[in-house]
Amino acid sequence: MGKSKAKSRVLIADDMSPLAQECFKQAGIEVDVKTGLDKQGLGAIIGGYDGLVVRSATKVTSKVLEAADNLKVIGRAGIGVDNIDVEAATAKGIVVMNTPFGNSITTAEHAISLMLAVARQIPQANASTHAGKWEKSGFMGVELMGKTLGIIGCGNIGSVVADRAQGLKMKVIAYDPFLTEERADDLGVRLDRLLIAGASAGGGLAAGAALAARDRGGPRLRGQLLDYPMLDDRGTTRSTHQFDGIGVWDRISNETGWSALLGDARGGPDVSPYAAPARATDLRDLPPAFIDVGSAEIFRDEAVAFADGLWNAGGHAELHVWPGGFHAFDIFAPHTALSRGMIQTRRAWMARLLAD
Repeated sequence: MGKSKAKSRVLIADDMSPLAQECFKQAGIEVDVKTGLDKQGLGAIIGGYDGLVVRSATKVTSKVLEAADNLKVIGRAGIGVDNIDVEAATAKGIVVMNTPFGNSITTAEHAISLMLAVARQIPQANASTHAGKWEKSGFMGVELMGKTLGIIGCGNIGSVVADRAQGLKMKVIAYDPFLTEERADDLGVRLDRLLIAGASAGGGLAAGAALAARDRGGPRLRGQLLDYPMLDDRGTTRSTHQFDGIGVWDRISNETGWSALLGDARGGPDVSPYAAPARATDLRDLPPAFIDVGSAEIFRDEAVAFADGLWNAGGHAELHVWPGGFHAFDIFAPHTALSRGMIQTRRAWMARLLAD
């Protein structure tokens, strides 16, 4: 009689349900459970196994795989495979598999539950009640019906979140570089509502990101909102010197900020327009811009020049120069009439931009 074929052996290296062991045993596969192994410990025993099952704790490095002489498959009980050296495994002919749908519904429902908790202020109300208070009127919260939910990443999990949110009568918008228009229509989500915004240095980053999105084929932006943006590293405008040593952000502050970003390249010829958008020589085909700035701050002239460049390139820009406004006055003095006007005007522009 010939020798019977040896059973395949599988190592489960992370904690998981006992059902996993049972599934292997029913298939006639020997299974060992050894959790908490470090890279050295795993490497010392991996040569005796045909299969390896991990979650996220165990790191399957190239060094570990060097000792995996019999390993044929690595199963990741979860979505990501960042804890596995897939390239090294592939080079040895080892198949790496994951379970992309394994916890999609659970994770999506958890996201919805957290959103409901925030909307209804449940954590705060719970803490208040445990403190012996009864502050019903202080935790009214808001309804989700009719609200807009933005989802970044609309794959296995995001699509389930979208479905559940629509069940709550929410409007759903999404961004995902791999999501086609057809798939978005099937999911009932909109892809044309992505607005980029930033203030001060963030305003400069937003303008640079809009340039990069145009040049690199996406994402498709509905608009760019640039509040008193930091656009020009050269520091040559009239307003830069007019308000030198005055206010919350002056020439020295500006030079320090730009140097932190650009180092010795600041003010030189080799600065990317993605970093300093005032350097851009082509402002065509950019999304509509809202630009606001105070008249008494160093960014005034570069903001005006950027709006002028957008107009000259055939683009759309709404520019507001607020008389007497210093840098970020809407943050430092939100109670003033000027700040309230600035905030209301900004919100009105966004409402117009995003209206159907």
